[in-house]
Amino acid sequence: MASLTLPKNSKINGAGRHFKATSASRIKKFTVYRYDPDSGENPRYDTFEIDLDSCGPMVLDALIKMKAEADPTLTFRRSCREGICGSCAMNINGRNGLACTTAMEDLGGDIRITPLPHMEVIKDLVPDFTPFLCAIRLDPALAANRQHHAFGQGAPAKPAAARKAGRAV
Repeated sequence: MASLTLPKNSKINGAGRHFKATSASRIKKFTVYRYDPDSGENPRYDTFEIDLDSCGPMVLDALIKMKAEADPTLTFRRSCREGICGSCAMNINGRNGLACTTAMEDLGGDIRITPLPHMEVIKDLVPDFTPFLCAIRLDPALAANRQHHAFGQGAPAKPAAARKAGRAV
């Protein structure tokens, strides 16, 4: 039988912090995975109570509110807020999804947020996308069309040059 060992400081510690919402009528409780490799401490779960009356409808809105009002050290990725880029991908109540497109009202009860389970964690909810990005760079189907991609090699810097080359702007 194979012998597996967990990395140092990988066991979740039960000593998380609790951030309470003050004077709110509609409260949603979030349990959020926290890990800072620079601290040398084990990961933990912090609990945040969010006033739904002063927060947007999406899970990403709640995370932004947590960072702004309760704990500025909370770390997560966000970018387009439209479900296109995938930077806010995380595990929400046991399902992988995008925080920007997941409505809190669709999730019953308390909400548990963890990083993507199949990726190494850099900090808190930020996974290391390096292996994924390396894999798609090596995909022959993607490499064949790379010259036409906006971020690919040889992409024109100006819209006029793109139109001249026959590419959509």
